[in-house]
Amino acid sequence: MKCPKCGAVIPDDSRFCNHCGEQLNRRAASDPSIMQKRPRDEDFNTAVRHPRVEVEDDASKARPNKWVVLAIILSGVVFAMIGIIVYGAAKSNQHIIITPTTAEETLPSQTDPVETQPTEVPTESETETETETETETETETETETETESKTEPTYRDMDEAGLVFRLYDDENRAVLLRCFNSENVVHLPEEVDGLPLTEIGPEAFTDSDAVYYVKIPENVIALHGSCFAYCTSLREIVLPDSLIWCEKEAFEGTEGFTIVSHEGTRGQALAEELGVEFREGDTLSVDE
Repeated sequence: MKCPKCGAVIPDDSRFCNHCGEQLNRRAASDPSIMQKRPRDEDFNTAVRHPRVEVEDDASKARPNKWVVLAIILSGVVFAMIGIIVYGAAKSNQHIIITPTTAEETLPSQTDPVETQPTEVPTESETETETETETETETETETETETESKTEPTYRDMDEAGLVFRLYDDENRAVLLRCFNSENVVHLPEEVDGLPLTEIGPEAFTDSDAVYYVKIPENVIALHGSCFAYCTSLREIVLPDSLIWCEKEAFEGTEGFTIVSHEGTRGQALAEELGVEFREGDTLSVDE
């Protein structure tokens, strides 16, 4: 059959003209008279002269726009990249190890049930134990307070005939602090205001040049510091049998004197240590 537009011979079952691209309807296909109708000369001439141009125009109309194709390609690339990123993030989340220092562990999850610990009610025995502990603590505090008060004893000073004593009433003892007596012979008292004299202070006769003879009574147990140091005028001293302690520097710088005491006492041992003369007895030579 022939195309009703350009007159070209085309197959009978064609729906479009292969030359001009004209659509063939069913009516034209079923009516031979229409298919065999010759076109006008003008139409024929036009179709014969420019068949390729019309075909090219129809083909360009059917061809998709290149910008649309490019947009589709770009969209596909973008969606592919998003999918890769999402897949990578989901895969990396499976290998995350939550350490004890992360904030997620310190805060309870909304989906996880919060474990509540039962409140422990103290028993009577525990309460009694706590009460006893508090009582013991208070007792220890009171004991410490009493100990501190004992470590700082109260005292009073007394001056008697040029001799200065320090009296400790709570400890029942007296200490000779200083001798300002200008007499050559000094007999220290056994008691001072009812308290026994037990110690000679560290500077009692230091640098004295007036005292020649000194008698220390019984009950004195210690000679502290440099109590007779550089006592250049000292000639004789009586030490009691009760003496048990004497500092090394007690007679530092003092020479040429005699220690009077009994054998086997600290006085005899001190005479040997100092290399001075020892005489057995308990009285001064000037008193005999």
